[in-house]
Amino acid sequence: MFSVLSFTRPGERTLVPGFHLRTPFSVVETPGPVPELFEVSSPRTLSETASQHGHAVVGALSFDCSRAALAAAPDLSVTHGSPGLRVVREEPWPRLVGDAVLHPTPEGYREGVRQVLRAIAEERVVKTVLGRTVQYRFDAPVPAESLTRALARRHPEARTYCCPLPGGDSLVGASPELLVSRHGTTVRSHPLAGSVPRSANPAQDEAAARQLLASTKDLREHAVVVEMIADTLAPYCTRLTVPNQPALVSTRTVWHLGTWLRGELRDPQTSSLELAAALQPTPALCGAPHQPALDLLRGVEGFDREWFGGAVGWNDEHGDGEWTVAIRCARLSGTTATLFAGAGLVAGSDPSAELAETSAKFAALQDVLLGCAGQEHQERIA
Repeated sequence: MFSVLSFTRPGERTLVPGFHLRTPFSVVETPGPVPELFEVSSPRTLSETASQHGHAVVGALSFDCSRAALAAAPDLSVTHGSPGLRVVREEPWPRLVGDAVLHPTPEGYREGVRQVLRAIAEERVVKTVLGRTVQYRFDAPVPAESLTRALARRHPEARTYCCPLPGGDSLVGASPELLVSRHGTTVRSHPLAGSVPRSANPAQDEAAARQLLASTKDLREHAVVVEMIADTLAPYCTRLTVPNQPALVSTRTVWHLGTWLRGELRDPQTSSLELAAALQPTPALCGAPHQPALDLLRGVEGFDREWFGGAVGWNDEHGDGEWTVAIRCARLSGTTATLFAGAGLVAGSDPSAELAETSAKFAALQDVLLGCAGQEHQERIA
């Protein structure tokens, strides 16, 4: 299904940076760098190989699941509950250099939305998710662990993560969305689809939430995602519970529609990693029908998402684990930080409203990144 990228050349053993995933209910992390990497072509083979050695696996799956950055984690620590953040000496924060680089421009994004809407009107797709990026440059590398801790303080309700990538890069984010978890024979997924920016005015914020919950367009978008995830998980489960209506899910900057799916595994050997690979690319970040939506967004976006919209997570020696959708995130590469955000498009989507939605999603990471760099008063991206 996917190939596993090695951080090293064949036969070479090199330490890989550590892994961290904090949720409101647990903290999963490696105590330091990870010493070994697997190169296999099947998620089941990978999890079984790790299990035979008594190892957990941590890492990331790319958006289209054509690549994976996965490492053995023999000393993985799983702490349940809500432990506080460790007091550590923070690294010096670099200064912002130059202006942000947007891809595409705001008007370019609106035109992309219009292209997708034409494809929907022609019945080539029902839904797709159009993304965009913004890149910042600093005078020194952004400290990934410090950014992760800052995100956890700012977004305690989120699933904050720091995951090593090939070439010494890191993927850091604060995602509200659980792709899939497996604990024993219980499987859970919490897809989010249908969103609206929050307001600083309490009355307007409450009104926006009510409108989202009653929005025909957003309910339709959400239903498409839930149906596709349920259809994917059903063959793996003896029983799968899917609520009839979504519920509101709030972050600091966005209201979402969310639905909790719960199932019981048919085969107890099916690992969380295998389930995560089966769900990639998640319809919440791709669209429907799957292949036409994927082809469309690749043509319209004009960039390779790579790890954006993929999954970050862990899988222990028993097959238990959790995989978070890699959104509200930045790829840290040298002295640059590239942020990604997307909006789900269905019939009735408005180009300017979808642009505003992506701006609100950027803010989850943007406010922390610029604030730590002493640029908290810099204007948000349009």
